[in-house]
Amino acid sequence: MKIEIEKINLHKIIKKAIYIVSALILILLATVGVLTSEFKKIKKFDNDKQSLRSMITSIRKGSNKHYSTKVSVDPTNQTASLGDFTFNIANEKMLILNISMNYVENAGDIQEEIETKGDILRDAVINTMLSKFDVNSNEHAMKREIKRELNSELSEGEVDEIYFNKFIYQ
Repeated sequence: MKIEIEKINLHKIIKKAIYIVSALILILLATVGVLTSEFKKIKKFDNDKQSLRSMITSIRKGSNKHYSTKVSVDPTNQTASLGDFTFNIANEKMLILNISMNYVENAGDIQEEIETKGDILRDAVINTMLSKFDVNSNEHAMKREIKRELNSELSEGEVDEIYFNKFIYQ
């Protein structure tokens, strides 16, 4: 009788030991997997763990390091970034855009023209958005009209395509 009880207890102890060792092996594998993964190389948009709401609030206050009004040109890809735009739409609603464009060079140096006319191009986008669009506007119509207005400002080349890299309506 004692031998049977000892066998049952020994069996239970061995079973628990197997569960504990299995759990430790799984924890060890998970730890090694995380430590050797590529997760550390992933770049997040909001490095400061800033929520969308706090980002929009900081844009309203005019202090956001992710918000750019600088026009930049990438001649290798024939693209230009016009930066970020914030529009008050209606009933305290906001539209936040980041606009870039592809361009085609005609005769002269369109890269230099885009850089020197950066403020004029941004102003054309702002005037187009404020005068022609509201809450119910179509994104494709916005792009088409912005492209038309920008092409009227450029003489050394033309805008081929408009891209909204960020389109937040809140």
